[in-house]
Amino acid sequence: MEIFSEISSHKGLTIGLSALSVAMFVGSLFAVPWVIARAPEDYFSRDDKAHRQSSSLSMKVLKNLAGLVLAGAGVLMLILPGQGIVTLIVGLALLDVPGKHALLVRMAKRPSVMRGLNYVRKKRGREPFTAPP
Repeated sequence: MEIFSEISSHKGLTIGLSALSVAMFVGSLFAVPWVIARAPEDYFSRDDKAHRQSSSLSMKVLKNLAGLVLAGAGVLMLILPGQGIVTLIVGLALLDVPGKHALLVRMAKRPSVMRGLNYVRKKRGREPFTAPP
């Protein structure tokens, strides 16, 4: 019961973390399907280098910041309520880091992950992702 006395002694921190958890969960319910629906069908089956788009520095910063937030939320949602794996994949997809595409393809090769991604696309009226080779 010692842990409960520690938690109650940090009421503000506990409430803040709880609010952050709820905000990430609700935010991911909107952001994740939006990003999945906007991705091209061949995202997991194409050569990533051939399709990279250049954008302004401010857009890259915003995209990477959003990716960092979603990837962090995805990791937290692995133990908290939420769609952790899907949120993590979307967050990683937004980041500009080396080896990202290979990691995403490896994750998307799992049938349960691809089913989840394509379920979201179907709900948004989009064609399913092309399966990675």
